[in-house]
Amino acid sequence: MIVTDIVSLDGHYDGRARKVVAPGLDGLFAADCAGRLRTADTLLVGGTPVVLGSGCWPPVADKAVVADELHLVIASLVLGGGTRSLSEWFSASLGRPGTRTLGARIFEDSEKALITSALAAA
Repeated sequence: MIVTDIVSLDGHYDGRARKVVAPGLDGLFAADCAGRLRTADTLLVGGTPVVLGSGCWPPVADKAVVADELHLVIASLVLGGGTRSLSEWFSASLGRPGTRTLGARIFEDSEKALITSALAAA
């Protein structure tokens, strides 16, 4: 399973006014996102989209999620507060022996960066 998390430079996914980090899908970043979505077997959406669409989603049993990779998208903005990202939860995984960085990419035409890491088993 691959988990993608979008965060601000200061590690938040929403700001003090609960404004969610929603970087525009522009340039090479849009093409990269589309490519990753095309290769996915299943798409799990969490947080605000789930709450807003709760009446539309079919019921799903609670399951523990074990991730193999983390794709961390860093948007070039500072929120200065708000909710810390799931990336903090993954930071413990990233420090485990066997975890490795698979790659890093800067999307210069959209001011975003992508860091891809393979997570070691717990």
